[in-house]
Amino acid sequence: MNIKRNILLNAGPSTTTDTVKMAQVVPDICPREKEFASMMKDLRADLLKTVHADPQQYTSVLFCGSGTLNIDVCLNSLLPADKKVLVVNNGAYSTRAVEICEYYGLPHINLQFPVLERPDLDVVRKTLEENPDIALVYTTHNETGTGILNPIREIGALAHEFGAVFIVDTTSTLAMRPIDVQKDNIDFCMASAQKGLMAMTGLSFIIGRKDIIEASKDYPKRSYYCNLYLQYHFFEKTGEMHFTPPVQTIYATIQALKEYFAEGEEAKWARHTRVFNAIHKGLDELGFKDAVKREWQAGLVVSPIYPDDPNWDFEKVHDYCYERGYTIYPGKISTTNTFRLCALGAIDEDDITAFFLIVGWTLLGKKFALTTVISSFTYPIALEAANHIFGDLVITTDPMLNTIFAGLGIGIGLGIVIRTGASTGGMDIPPLVLNKYFRIPVSLSLNVFDILILVLQIVYNPPERVLYGVLLVMIYTTVLDKVLMMGNTKTEVKVISSQVEEIRQVILAQVDRGVTMLYGEGGYRQEQTQIVLSIVSNRELPQVEKLIRHIDPEAFMIVSRVTEVRGRGFSLSKHYGEEDA
Repeated sequence: MNIKRNILLNAGPSTTTDTVKMAQVVPDICPREKEFASMMKDLRADLLKTVHADPQQYTSVLFCGSGTLNIDVCLNSLLPADKKVLVVNNGAYSTRAVEICEYYGLPHINLQFPVLERPDLDVVRKTLEENPDIALVYTTHNETGTGILNPIREIGALAHEFGAVFIVDTTSTLAMRPIDVQKDNIDFCMASAQKGLMAMTGLSFIIGRKDIIEASKDYPKRSYYCNLYLQYHFFEKTGEMHFTPPVQTIYATIQALKEYFAEGEEAKWARHTRVFNAIHKGLDELGFKDAVKREWQAGLVVSPIYPDDPNWDFEKVHDYCYERGYTIYPGKISTTNTFRLCALGAIDEDDITAFFLIVGWTLLGKKFALTTVISSFTYPIALEAANHIFGDLVITTDPMLNTIFAGLGIGIGLGIVIRTGASTGGMDIPPLVLNKYFRIPVSLSLNVFDILILVLQIVYNPPERVLYGVLLVMIYTTVLDKVLMMGNTKTEVKVISSQVEEIRQVILAQVDRGVTMLYGEGGYRQEQTQIVLSIVSNRELPQVEKLIRHIDPEAFMIVSRVTEVRGRGFSLSKHYGEEDA
């Protein structure tokens, strides 16, 4: 069966393999059969292995529902009477835990931190010291709304120091970022099948300590369907889920776990890291900025800030990408306009490279994307061919001459590529984006970026080599600017004369250039005067000067070089009114 492959860069569900999809196509079976119960028993045991949980101390309990159900189950089931929940909250998903506490009327402390910062451990400690009745400490591992990685090992150690149970929402890290429940001081963690396991939606599970679950049977009963002990006890007694399980999703999850173990924990995390780095590389090349410090990110979610441009429209970009098989996700930060790109699912860095060609197509146009693809393929081929032909040719070993002529060659070559509307697929993309949206010259942006990179290399390279590098950048960006401006520069002419009407007519009729009449006042005599303004090509300037001098030898002329002109007669074709026809 040929199944269309979509690349989901949202925070879940994730892109799945065809084998996981097809695992759902099975003969119909009643979930109360012993065969199915045996499958769920093996599944529960395999889930423990994903977080290195000791089966003597920990168990896994399956539920039918989304990831939020896990939060509900843990909070309402594991809180003893007359005790409190401490929610260490720095984002939308920990806020969800606060809302669950509010709906159940559970005593709780919402220890809130800014969404773009990590929790302050000193504040967490102080709160635990001042509230000895805290029985549960809850936080989110990867705060998926922002991509921040919270210090769960340290928070868990504090919870245990003060005799509290530590619950972590690992929905967006489990089976991706390595977790060890013992080393990370986790009593309970949770996830859904459609996230790190890369299975289907509908199955969620909690991994937690047996002794705490068994003690919770005497706690206040706040829910029937979402009671952890009730579900655990039913599994232990019958091997079955208390209520009807999502049969097909369980088959898919079993297949997904087989593929997880076949790939291996370290290799899978390395793949997600490759994807994460490729996302950052693509965003950096397009000039996007992170909402969250790079060193605080969990390595799975990136939250880029909207560009400061009135033409930016996330919905249009989303729809354009969606039509081409890529899904991007809106942000979840109330204080900043962001969107999200996630490194989840059965994808690799090649998928991200292809995605950013789509984004480049959207932001810089179809011609840009097509010519960039051509450049990306032909550039290394041409480089290898030139090296093969001229590799042994040595004209000079003088580093200064090499620097100068390398700068000339790079500037001319890069100028030709950019003038065709393409890029080399590297660090010339951010300057092209900045030029499109903010009119910042490409050569200036490249100059700044490259010199910054060179300055940072002073630590690792001899200063003399770095200085040659700076000189190279200065030369090639100057040459690049000349190549980009070649044929585009124009001349602005302002004329102050007593014969302005004749000058206006001759420029219109004989030079075929537009004229604008400005009104001014002399600074000395304070007499009203008219000024003729016209933009002409460099080639036309001598003709204009000759015509003006013929009409009025005493005319006062101001001639200025203009780097860019847009409008009728220049970037647009000329348009003549009926009276001029």
